[in-house]
Amino acid sequence: MASINQGNPQYLPTVTAANEIINNAGIAVSKALAGTASAKDALAEANTANDAALAR
Repeated sequence: MASINQGNPQYLPTVTAANEIINNAGIAVSKALAGTASAKDALAEANTANDAALAR
């Protein structure tokens, strides 16, 4: 809770692909919570997608 209280909920990455990166992370969390993928696999997939988004 201390980390949450000190966080900045208004923060967004300042890159062109910010919305895509946020979406990829959200999809990964959803997959892990739904049990359709392990957290490790879902986040690895999001990382690959984010790397591709940042490379454009």
